[in-house]
Amino acid sequence: MGMNQALWKITREDERVARHLLASASKVLAGHEAEMNTAEAESEDAAHKQEKYNQCKADVARCWGRYCLVLMQVSCDRVLPDDSTQQAASQDQQEEGDSLDTQLEFLQLEVSDLESEVSGTTVQEFDEARQLFLAGLRWLTEARQHYTLEDHASDHVSITQEMSHLYKALAFFEPSEERRCKMHKRRVDLLTVLIKELNPQYYLHVCRQIYYELAETYSAMMDNKLTLLEGEQSRPTSQQTKKINTLATSSIQHFLHYLDSLKDKTTGEQPTTYPEDALRPALVAWFHLGRLWSKLITSESVTKMQNLIQSLQNYKRIVEYCDRHPESQSVMAQELAISREMVQLLPLKVEQYRAMIH
Repeated sequence: MGMNQALWKITREDERVARHLLASASKVLAGHEAEMNTAEAESEDAAHKQEKYNQCKADVARCWGRYCLVLMQVSCDRVLPDDSTQQAASQDQQEEGDSLDTQLEFLQLEVSDLESEVSGTTVQEFDEARQLFLAGLRWLTEARQHYTLEDHASDHVSITQEMSHLYKALAFFEPSEERRCKMHKRRVDLLTVLIKELNPQYYLHVCRQIYYELAETYSAMMDNKLTLLEGEQSRPTSQQTKKINTLATSSIQHFLHYLDSLKDKTTGEQPTTYPEDALRPALVAWFHLGRLWSKLITSESVTKMQNLIQSLQNYKRIVEYCDRHPESQSVMAQELAISREMVQLLPLKVEQYRAMIH
């Protein structure tokens, strides 16, 4: 019951109470650890109790990790420009929850030592975020050791994704583009190892999620490298060009993996109408592809023209789909406006390069 309440409190952004409930669960488990160590290992009942204890311990660790992740994500949101409506709602929610706080506290347990190890409030700068990140990563690593891919595939995948999201949240607070890129690289490493072990035939939904996250991560790394390049105010070296193009190409490939997974199995084509849960992700993937093709660096006019044509085709896909399905325009308002603009501008650029070739 305590862990369920903790998860509920996390989703309500009541961090202090969630931390108290998790610390209480950890304290209770610690009290049973000695009992597990002294139990007769040969007993079937003892083995069952040990397995149950190990699972409970892994579940508490996972909840701690999720607590750290959600707290970091909430912190990211609060660093962004203030939303007075959201702040007012949060304040009302806090006042509503205050009366419950004392009811949910386990007064007979001394858990201040455990609570002091992890922040009970949102963080605002990198050093604070790093402490929360390290705690969350430690807890999730412990949970994943129990929930192995062989025996608990779905749980293992979810925990690995949460570890990736921890790195993403930490990167938000990192001021250095170079170090931020390295954090995204850790995400790539985690997810690449994972996707190689999954059969899309049985884990299609999860594979789609990972394809998409890998694509977004490679794109973020490309943007980091481009920002560093702009700061140098000089022409990119061949090594820099190769790195940026490799990242862009990797992002393109994974967005295409995602889109390929949506194809109709009979026709081998993209669906004429995307299901509601795939509508925005699919159209945003086409939008990213339009941008990524235009970011590829080349000194060859022919290649640049071909890349811009690819970019144009992807922007056209969005415009044509939204024109055929007017109801989709509201979920793509910002991207659609940019896509319409690019459909007007890119043909002019293509013709400029065509003229240079001839």
